[in-house]
Amino acid sequence: RGAAAAEAEAKSASVPSAQRAALMDNNLLALSTGTIAERSAAAERICRRVKKPDQLRRVLEGGVIASLAALLAEPKGVKGAVEALVPLCSLLATSAPGSEMTQEDVALMGPDGALCKELVKHNLVERLSIVFCWSVTPPPVKSRIAELMFHMGKSRVLADRIVRQEGVLRALTVLLDADDERTNATAAAALANLTYWSSEPVSVGARVKVVCAV
Repeated sequence: RGAAAAEAEAKSASVPSAQRAALMDNNLLALSTGTIAERSAAAERICRRVKKPDQLRRVLEGGVIASLAALLAEPKGVKGAVEALVPLCSLLATSAPGSEMTQEDVALMGPDGALCKELVKHNLVERLSIVFCWSVTPPPVKSRIAELMFHMGKSRVLADRIVRQEGVLRALTVLLDADDERTNATAAAALANLTYWSSEPVSVGARVKVVCAV
């Protein structure tokens, strides 16, 4: 299995950059056309490969955030959109002292960088908050949205928007009592980031629950 994986990686690395760019263009086209299922699959396929700044810049230029916002408006597209957003938002950074980020990285992934601006432009916080507070949203999807809020909470701009959404902090505190330990930890981490970075007032009760959970 190890040899097969190494061979596949070598073949992938040997693909000319022009062909990789064409493949990305085809994937981005699939994200904006086709059925909801096809668009969801394309979203996950594209975004799970984004691990470096140049890859993130390419998908942002391709309009991926707008496509994900449209998917979130479709009940059958929510899961795919959420799963696609996780690897993108995991690249958000605080640009705190000692983070070793270049100026280009800060402009792309920093708390007021290109990724953050795209999320704000297409109202991703508001769209995710609505889904998060729906009673019919499956627990695994809520857990992944809590993970998104943890990542988004590293940006004061996004943290403020999340805290202002009615019911979100309450929904996060409810997850602290979930049966799944990973969901508990994710919700606690999200609340910790939001209460630390947001300039919006957070209730004393929420802060106490965060401290107890951590």
